[in-house]
Amino acid sequence: MAASSPASPVNFSIAQRAVHWATVLLIAWQFIAASGFDAAKEARKAGAALDGFSAFLIQSHFITGFVLLALVICRLWLRFTQGVPAEPANEPPVLKLLAKITHIGLYVVLFAMPLSGIAFKYLGLSFAHDPHVGPLKGLMILLIALHVAGALVHQFIWKTDVLARMTRGV
Repeated sequence: MAASSPASPVNFSIAQRAVHWATVLLIAWQFIAASGFDAAKEARKAGAALDGFSAFLIQSHFITGFVLLALVICRLWLRFTQGVPAEPANEPPVLKLLAKITHIGLYVVLFAMPLSGIAFKYLGLSFAHDPHVGPLKGLMILLIALHVAGALVHQFIWKTDVLARMTRGV
């Protein structure tokens, strides 16, 4: 995604870095918290009550989804108001395209996941559950893997400052 500001900054802003790393931590938490749903399914099968910790995990999964939705909106606002650093000039065009597709895909999935969860949990739209735990989850894992792999290739193979622009000053 192109930045709306005429000049690209050298690094991501402190706000952009904070939102990025908060998003990373909360997504990791979402995968942990989702284990509460497995415990709930097992408790239902056994006719037992759900334990308190699993109930906490489930509730925190819902709350964290709302927070992630707010963060992705914040990320986009920061991206368009503060700009983003330019890609390294020597990056192959096909990989620049892959990076753009990956970033756009991450934004789409980061919107779609909480919205499908809201549609299922709060609007009672049962059809929203399967994409949430199936293709959207799988796509998110794939896009995160591509994003991390790209950062690591930049850091350790091409020796660019791409990773440092998101970690500098942290």
